Amino acid sequence: MAVGGVRLERVPTGIPGLDEALGGGFLRPSTVMIGGHPGSGKTTLACQFVYKRALEMGERAIYAALTEPVDVLKPHMKSVGIDLDRVGDLVSFLSLPPGTGKERIARRLFEHLFAQIDTFRPKNLVIDSVTALLHLLDPAEVRASLMTLNEMVARRSMIALLLTEMPMLGRAVGMGVEEFLADGLLLLEHVPTQSGLVTRLTVIKLRGSNHKREYFRVAITSEGFEVIGPMM
Repeated sequence: MAVGGVRLERVPTGIPGLDEALGGGFLRPSTVMIGGHPGSGKTTLACQFVYKRALEMGERAIYAALTEPVDVLKPHMKSVGIDLDRVGDLVSFLSLPPGTGKERIARRLFEHLFAQIDTFRPKNLVIDSVTALLHLLDPAEVRASLMTLNEMVARRSMIALLLTEMPMLGRAVGMGVEEFLADGLLLLEHVPTQSGLVTRLTVIKLRGSNHKREYFRVAITSEGFEVIGPMM
């Protein structure tokens, strides 16, 4: 499939139930923003995607882990069936080191990220999270860097997943960043039901895809992120 002269490839996620909601998977190249409440499964979804593509297709990925150290992230993911050590050097991790001067470090992170994209040549990329960058840098500076990144995504034919935190009250996502560059927008929200709090997925937009528009119930099990089905 081609859109605007750009050849698009439909890429299955390998995540149970998600491809059906997306209309077959993500498109390559594309930038997809995943916004969600704390603990709604954003990181698990993103890790599972790069893990599955690396394990089954040998695809390289860069994972910018900005909200928790990699040595905390890996055991957490392993507890839900995502053993990132199994894919070895196919997934390269970037992180913010502890200490002062975080603003300067955040700027250098983008420089390092752009350089590593050129040398490592990943097929997939995750920034976890854009919210962490917005706490360190001016939103206009983050937007400019993400727009540069978006150009690289298209040029290198990658899939980029940009994670953002949503407050429990309200639906603000990314301070407007997604309006500038996202080809797709997924929301993960905790919602009350008669039986208790559940997590739902909504595909707000996914350019070039005939995606589903209903709410989907999701869960994180010992085998990772799963889309159970439409909410009744």
